[in-house]
Amino acid sequence: MKIVIANAYAKGSGGDMAILSVLIAEMRRVFDNPDITVATIDTNANMEPLFPDVRFVPSLITTIWDEESKNRIAKLYSLLRNGSATVLWSLAYRFGKKRPDWLLQKAEKEAMNRLADADLVVGVGGGYIREIPGFMRIMDLALTLRMLYLSQMMGKLTVLHSQSVGPFGNKAQEKFAGYVLRKMQFIITRESISLKLLKKMGVKEDLTMGSVDAAFLVRGKNYTRKPLPEEFTSMKKAYAGPLIGVTARDWLDKKAQARYEKEMAIALDHIAEKYDACIVFIPQTTVERNTDDDRIIEKRIFENMRQKNRAVLLEGSYDHQTLLSIYESLDFLIGTRFHSVIFALTAKVPALVIAYEHKAEGIMEDLGLAEWVIKMENVESSLMVDAFVKLYEEKDIYLKHLEKALSGYIVEAEKSAETIREIYLSYKSTD
Repeated sequence: MKIVIANAYAKGSGGDMAILSVLIAEMRRVFDNPDITVATIDTNANMEPLFPDVRFVPSLITTIWDEESKNRIAKLYSLLRNGSATVLWSLAYRFGKKRPDWLLQKAEKEAMNRLADADLVVGVGGGYIREIPGFMRIMDLALTLRMLYLSQMMGKLTVLHSQSVGPFGNKAQEKFAGYVLRKMQFIITRESISLKLLKKMGVKEDLTMGSVDAAFLVRGKNYTRKPLPEEFTSMKKAYAGPLIGVTARDWLDKKAQARYEKEMAIALDHIAEKYDACIVFIPQTTVERNTDDDRIIEKRIFENMRQKNRAVLLEGSYDHQTLLSIYESLDFLIGTRFHSVIFALTAKVPALVIAYEHKAEGIMEDLGLAEWVIKMENVESSLMVDAFVKLYEEKDIYLKHLEKALSGYIVEAEKSAETIREIYLSYKSTD
């Protein structure tokens, strides 16, 4: 059996690599020795050491991104040109059993042929089916959905694993996404807000299922504890108080982002001083290609702090298993990157969440932990300090509730792969 996993991100994203590792392991758990291909925006050289037993091909997103110009007009032309070629190739394959590779660029040939050979195409879990306001941003959404749409056009069984869907920047984006998503054979969401949005977008309820984020399975049998960074262990020994991890990201407009960073610094100063705590800035994502690098933002917050002697910046680029090891060594987490929160929660570390999208609010609500969420745009130092004081004082209550909630989450997470297997077997029996 041949499986293609579409829309994998890049090595430097700890959360995305954790989701990918879980999906690969789960497909191997429910299927007998599948041949797995992963389409990623990253290079084979970066990805193969992390997952040496799968094949990697270029994502059909990168065949546009890697054009000589990133100018939007050039990008639009490239999308139309390459998009038309891959659509024609897909139609030729489906209706004529032909593979006109001469239509394609070199980078597209391997990905398209692996799609054609696939018995099952699975969109990797995550929150990438969304977009920000802007007329031309629909082009980026089209690139995100491109491989899934072409898979459908080839007549392949295409399902989505543990997704968050939306928000969208405008109605045109939402309608376009709805058009593609209604063609999927099945969609599994990771929180209830996305499930409601899919219904609004016209996706049939019997083709969707609410589940949980795949990252809740990261501490399974494939997890191996890694050595901690030296600067982390050295800082941990320096203070008697709690070890508090912090993740941050660039997300808001320039003015709001600067306010968020300033208020974070003020709050962390108060917390560090009050509890004789050590603050550890953890870079969850370090994808330099798209300047999606938490180290930049975390350094700015650190520089705004008065209590710099009580804080440490981790400046490496860590694989997801090293990040898992770091989070399980914390006493608390103040997390903006939501997969950092999941990494902490799975290690029974209480987390205060700074939510930048509805996926965080939705998952924390589903866990019964909604009171521990502050919207990113609403961050104020006094609000954060008050919330952390409450978290510190109610740590035992939090952990007792978390223990109960997590056991059910693990079961739900495993059901996702089992559902995909059932859908495949049903599809195969009627093929």
